[in-house]
Amino acid sequence: MDNLYQAPAIPLRSVGSLKSIRLMVVTVLLFVFSIGMALMVSLDVHHTEMVHDIVFAPDGQTVASASDDGLVLSWNVATGLGRILPGKTAMDFSVAFAPDGKTLAVECWDGKHGFIELRGYPDGRVFSTFGEHEGQWFALRFSPDGTILAQGGDEVRLWDVATKKRLDGFRNQRGGASRIAFSPDGKTLVTAGTTRSINVWDVKSGMKVKSFSDDQENRVVCSISISPNGKWIASASNDFLADRVALKGPPPGIIKIWNMANGLVDMEFQGTYEVQAVAFSPDGLTLAVGQTDCNVLYWDMSAHRIRAKQRIGRASVKSLAYSPDGLILAAGCSDGRVRMLHPPKIERNEPVASR
Repeated sequence: MDNLYQAPAIPLRSVGSLKSIRLMVVTVLLFVFSIGMALMVSLDVHHTEMVHDIVFAPDGQTVASASDDGLVLSWNVATGLGRILPGKTAMDFSVAFAPDGKTLAVECWDGKHGFIELRGYPDGRVFSTFGEHEGQWFALRFSPDGTILAQGGDEVRLWDVATKKRLDGFRNQRGGASRIAFSPDGKTLVTAGTTRSINVWDVKSGMKVKSFSDDQENRVVCSISISPNGKWIASASNDFLADRVALKGPPPGIIKIWNMANGLVDMEFQGTYEVQAVAFSPDGLTLAVGQTDCNVLYWDMSAHRIRAKQRIGRASVKSLAYSPDGLILAAGCSDGRVRMLHPPKIERNEPVASR
């Protein structure tokens, strides 16, 4: 990482900074719940627990997040104003916007059962609840055409959005899937989590067509992202069996760029600390990597090296999402805050580095 560019910390918005704001948030929540409406609140509204998932609306004007505190929050990117959407559960694990931006799916947990909520957007009202299940499930994503909702947890489930019925082709398909992603054409679903394997599924038949595995058995894949051209799968994994006392901290995470067609690793690099999230930029030229040391790394896909590092605060990065135009990177953090950043500009006139 010679000549690594240290990007300045220039957040568009750091949601939440004053402890006193939490009392205000509780007061607002009581009012929100009593009238059953979403309410525009101050810039400092934030989650009180870790942010599990964060997504941009298709128009890029809104960010929504899910957290251990059981709330779904959203922010206007231009103004930074936050809204607390109506309803509260014990925990919310994942959020996903439908391609038309009018529906928000939420993976919920009430302390005993899990279920999926479909909410209208922007009002945030729940108009459908389905898919009740035992145990905790962790991921939701819409297919690119919006007709299918994928759900990841103890197994893989696909739902018909119109009928709310489970698609038969994916029944009895087990294997932990805490991270899921559709290919750009919607024909393939990629899943990972709880193991060192990445599984590739044919959406139409529900059959597993490929499986990639890390060569180290003690690694667990914690995040995946598919490149916009559908050629690569990026994965982040950590060694959870390492002796952290002897190492004086967690070992650096490993990021691999898998070739979707042949399952081979085209690129591989080591983070500077434990990693939790990866996200391709919309142009596919950069891979952002979120670490637990409060830094985001930027991997140049053409030069095959880390080109920049950006510190975002004092909290671990748990999830990442680029805006559709690539000008903003949203980070969901362990302190319950969502930070929206200007990714550093990377000059690409250097010769391509050898692998």
